[in-house]
Amino acid sequence: MKKILFFVFLAILWSNTGFSQESMANASHILNNNSTLYDKFQQGFANAKGTPYIQEEYTLASISGLTTNYMVKYNAFNDEMELLLEAKKVNYIQKEKGLVVTLKTNTPKAYVCLGYNDDQKKYRLGYFASAGVIKEGYLLFLKEKISFQEAKPPRSGYERPTPAGFKQPTYTFFVWESAAEQLIEVPRTKIGFIKMFPQRNLKEFFKSGTYDLDVEEDLLQVVKYCYE
Repeated sequence: MKKILFFVFLAILWSNTGFSQESMANASHILNNNSTLYDKFQQGFANAKGTPYIQEEYTLASISGLTTNYMVKYNAFNDEMELLLEAKKVNYIQKEKGLVVTLKTNTPKAYVCLGYNDDQKKYRLGYFASAGVIKEGYLLFLKEKISFQEAKPPRSGYERPTPAGFKQPTYTFFVWESAAEQLIEVPRTKIGFIKMFPQRNLKEFFKSGTYDLDVEEDLLQVVKYCYE
């Protein structure tokens, strides 16, 4: 039942991002991104501790507009979807707004390429993981991000140097408003929700049940209430 609901959600998501099959009639171009960028990334972080990946192993995935499945994994540091073409040959998938990459795991996970403004207000394309349907025209997405910490020398003879490495992933939820084609960051705290939605009686809502905003299902229920 969960898989059926997921694919229904994916169909809604696909249509709401303005993506069309016709626009990807010649979709093979998304596989032609030069592997030089990937090679440079590997060389630059060869000795780094930790990992830039949400999951280390390549996973069989479908790519919207293509009939062939490929082995892919998501690099959450540089926000790229890596595609394994053959042994030790990896390319980045060319980003295109509305592109959907669905990992064929036990619980399917879909990444959608959407446009957004970064912290410097610069427009970018990036991958967001689908997290649920709020209501018609409103979808919940999860942004996964891994940061990199440069090596640090010891501050004294009693300390050890800190090696360069990737940090643990951070997760931020967004609401996608399809009509406006914009992403709105979801508050991380109950107080943040109360301030963002003053027209909703959220104090009473939070008292009526136990809602843990770190639990995805609970967060979705709170967001649904805010957008009723």
